Order: sequence, then C-alpha cells, then structure tokens
Amino acid sequence: MRILLKFILRILAQRTLARYKPIVIGITGSVGKTTAKEAIYAVLNKKFFVWKNVENFNNEIGVPLAILGVVPMTRHHSKIRFIGQLLEAFWSAYATKRKWYPRYLVLELAADRPGDIEYLVRMVRPHIAVVTAIGDVPVHVEHYASPEEVAREKAHLPASATQLTVLNADDSIVIRMRDVTKAPVTTFGFSKEAMYRGSDISFFMEGEHVGGLSFRINKGENFMPIRLHRMIAVHQIYGILAATAVAQHLGMNLIDIADAIASVELPRGRMMLIRGKNNTTIIDDTYNASPLSMKAALDTLKQFPGIRKIALLGEMAELGHFTEQEHKKADAYSKERADVVLWCKTSDELLQKLQEIIKEGDVILVKGSRAAKMEKIVDLLKEKP
Repeated sequence: MRILLKFILRILAQRTLARYKPIVIGITGSVGKTTAKEAIYAVLNKKFFVWKNVENFNNEIGVPLAILGVVPMTRHHSKIRFIGQLLEAFWSAYATKRKWYPRYLVLELAADRPGDIEYLVRMVRPHIAVVTAIGDVPVHVEHYASPEEVAREKAHLPASATQLTVLNADDSIVIRMRDVTKAPVTTFGFSKEAMYRGSDISFFMEGEHVGGLSFRINKGENFMPIRLHRMIAVHQIYGILAATAVAQHLGMNLIDIADAIASVELPRGRMMLIRGKNNTTIIDDTYNASPLSMKAALDTLKQFPGIRKIALLGEMAELGHFTEQEHKKADAYSKERADVVLWCKTSDELLQKLQEIIKEGDVILVKGSRAAKMEKIVDLLKEKP
C-alpha cells in the first residue's frame, strides 16, 4: 500500500510542479534542517505566498504532500479528510486549475537511507539548495557504509540546484559541495570566509530569566542586530543566516528580513527555552540526537548562566558501529560541561528519580533521540502543563 501511495504522490507532485511552476527551495543536512526551513519560511512568508513541510514530514511521502498542500494523516487529521484533500489535489493537477498556489515551496529533505535525497531531488527539481551541517558522524549513519556516503547522498541536492546553492562555510564537508554544484554559491557561518556571518553573540534577559539570543548578521560592510526569543543555541543562528542569504537572493532587503526573523518559531523539542518548576530553566532539545547536535547542546548548556547545570541525556540512535565510541565521547564531553550528568536508554528510567535530583534555580538540558521519549521529562519538569 505504501509503495502505491508513494507512486501516486510522486506523479501528482511532479504534475503540480509542472503546472504551477513554483520556485523550490530544498534544504538538507544532518542537523539544523528544521531550523533553516522554519526560518526561511518565516522570512519569505512576510512578503510572499509560501508553503512548507508540515512538522517533520520530510520523506518520500511528506515532501509530495507538502507540494500538493495536503495535510498528512495524524491523530489530529482523519483519513476521510486526507482522502478528500488528495482528491482535490488530483483535480487541481489535471482538471480545473487552482486560483491560488504558492510562489515558493520551502521543502526539508531527509535522507534516512541511500537513495533518499536522489529520489526527492528528481521529484522536486530544486531551484535553490541549502545544506546546513553534516559533521564527522552524521545521524542515520547506521544505514550507510560510511559518513562519506552520507555526505555524497546529501550532495545530490546542491548538484541539482539551478539558481543558488547556500552552504555552511564552517562545515568542512558541506563547503566542499561547492565543487559539485553548477549554481552560484553563497555561504553562511561564523568564520571570516562566510558571506553571511554571525557575530557578537550574547544572551539577553527578560526580567530575571534569559529571554533568548542576540547577535549580528554581517554582510560585507553592512550588518543588522537580531534577537531570537526563546532560542538560546548558537548553532540555531546558522538557520537564520541561511534564511537571510535565501531572502536576499529573492529580493528582500536586510531591514525587512530582520523584522521577519522576529517571528521565527521552532517546533517543540529543538533547543527551546522553557520555564520549569521551582524557578528552574529547561533547555528542551528532545526531538532527536546525533553526535554533532549533542555536542552543540552541551556547549550551550555550559555557556548558559545558572546556579547548577544538569544534563539529562537519552541515547543517540541509528549510529550503527559508531554507537559505543560516540556515546563514550559524548559522556566525557558532557562531564566537562555539566555539574550533573544522567544518561538513560528511555525517559522512564529517570522519571522516578527527578524529584531527588532537581533543585531550585537549576538549568536542565533534556536531550535524546526520539526513541528515548525524553519529552516526558520536560512535561514533568515544566512550570505550566
């Protein structure tokens, strides 16, 4: 059934793209894809009619559904509604043309297994490619022969771009992808070589609590100050920088971009700042975990002002034969950046102990792969249900 659905959705998506001719912005990477997608969408949506993937529906089913404007089946959306939207999409692709269709599609493209990005790229034929970060041991590496194969898979996206390729200048694997693209290349990051460069990063306060990050985006001699509310991870700035590069390419000026960035909101579990019980602060990074994102989250914890820093960590899944060595590295790294470190395979192992561990004023990082269900810990600790 899934194979048949996949085939139907691909045909419908390709027909829809051919009929309405939107500008497709494809985003991939091992970490930071969702931040970049949400930032690009929020910025472009201030000026243009834009669609994006719903939540994390970024595979061979979710991507064509985003192109068709169909909400995926979830516990909030019934099968009847899904079929009705699918029939409407079929009608608009082959019969009566819609009076409206977005000018831009912002599509996050995931690669769980070899061939995934190539399949999606052939379907969507992106005009603009954005590659966030990959790292030495990427997420989902379990399904590939080596990290290099993961990079080659991701490289199908910039290789297919026709208008612009946007690359992370700070990731040595990503920046080498400029050799495979035929489109003009622009870069983002914190290094001096980046065309869109972040600098002057600090926390800002809202009353007695940290409210988020402030920083500057620099392009040549020009710069603009930015504030990100409830976002406190330096690596989240990469997505904002990528969004700025894409928006400028599409004709937006820096003032409008800065105004739009203030409206960027990330889905739950992606380095979000939450007030906890007993005047604690929670850093919710429960969506997923890889060696690169684990290191970035722990770096954020170390820099965060607070009385005591606690890391509640779940396993990093889908690492294959890298699993043991990467967990040992992460354990050693965490002990350098937190006062208290607790690991668990699933969140249930920690739930009974939390009341004995947490004290007033603590800063608590909660992170793990989806299988660990670490969001249960956040729900227990946060101030408001």
